This record gives sequence, C-alpha cells and structure tokens, in this order.
Amino acid sequence: PAAAHPPPASPAAESVTVRYDQEPDTGPPIDESQVSKIALAETVEFAPDEITLPQDATGLLDKLAMLLSRDSTIVRLEIGGHAHPGGKGELEQRNSLRRATYVKNYLVEKGIEAPRLRIEGYGSSKPLSKGTGAEDRRKNDRVEFVLWRQKK
Repeated sequence: PAAAHPPPASPAAESVTVRYDQEPDTGPPIDESQVSKIALAETVEFAPDEITLPQDATGLLDKLAMLLSRDSTIVRLEIGGHAHPGGKGELEQRNSLRRATYVKNYLVEKGIEAPRLRIEGYGSSKPLSKGTGAEDRRKNDRVEFVLWRQKK
C-alpha cells in the first residue's frame, strides 16, 4: 500500500507552505534613485499571534490590487510584516514574514505579478507601541505597505 501523507497540522500551517515565499522576493533590479517611495497610512492589523489574513483586510488588499493593476508607474509594492515585542525573536521574525507572505499571496491571486511584490519580515524591530496589552500587540502585529513609483 502507498504511504499516506499526514494531514497538515492546521489550516494555517497548510497555507503557510505557500507558492511564492520560496522565490526570491526582490524582483528585477530597480534603480532606487529613479523611484519615489510612498508609505501608506493604512495597515493590515492581525489578532495577537495570528498569521492568517483577517477578514477585514480584503477591502484594503482589493484596493491595492486594483491600484497596482491600473497604474504601471508603480514598479513595486513593499509588504512589511511586523510582530509585537516580548516573545521569542525567531518566532516573531517567522510570524512577521508569514504575515507578509499571506498578503503577497492574496495579491498574486488577484492577478498582480509576483516580481512586483517584495516581502520583508521585520520581526519586532519596529514596534508602534511599547505596551504589552492586547491592543498594543494588535497594533504591532501588522503589515505595512510602501509603494515604489517611477519618477517622471
């Protein structure tokens, strides 16, 4: 009899072994002196210690996908995953990268070319809040976006 493959540990674990996080995330080289970087004020906030996309994130991500598909002057979207401080550094780093990967995968599924998307996992190196309460952790467990637009 054929050996059975064990089922994934959880739906989250299954979807983290993703299609795009094994590829280089830098895309083609871009002369950064020829782009303007625009940090978006809107972020995707995650429940503390969660890595899967929250349901309320789809509105923002759909708007980003529409913008990227219509505006070819946006040569890259940097997707930066973050985690709250106070945990294990390796786990925070991994979770921040997974959050960014989930966002990237969502955008690729919406038709955005993977090389235009660059993911970064910052771990807990850039907290918005130094507190340890649930609201502080929610603010820190987030994904931020930076648009790279070609200068005219």
